[in-house]
Amino acid sequence: MICVECGAAIQSTYRDYGKGNIRLARCPSCHKTADKYVEWQFMIIFLDMILHKPQVYRHILFNRLKYRDFGISPTLLKLIPAFVSFDAYLKWFRFSKYYTAENPQKLVALTASGELPPFESHSALFILSLVELALHLIGVLIM
Repeated sequence: MICVECGAAIQSTYRDYGKGNIRLARCPSCHKTADKYVEWQFMIIFLDMILHKPQVYRHILFNRLKYRDFGISPTLLKLIPAFVSFDAYLKWFRFSKYYTAENPQKLVALTASGELPPFESHSALFILSLVELALHLIGVLIM
């Protein structure tokens, strides 16, 4: 288990006093609550995931899932292609809307010069999503 604020190793994230009474542990390094997400509902955790807060990813990867020697659960690894595909779709949707609805003159200029608009290269958007995911995971694990 780790502190979601500073990443320091801790013994446990909470102490159980029985009958559903728990007390969240404090981190000895940063003196903040070690893992505030222990008592939060899934919907709030999901909202923090959408906001890309590194603390929530630390909570899920290190404190919520069973520990593995290589760090990431195989179940989570199976979901990565779905996450990357969904992210590439969102990028395609935003680019196509930007170039067709809001700036049609940019689309005309690109097609006249023989270049493809950015949203026509699906493989490039997929690779961009993979690179963003890798950089995000590196940032979460380092921070």
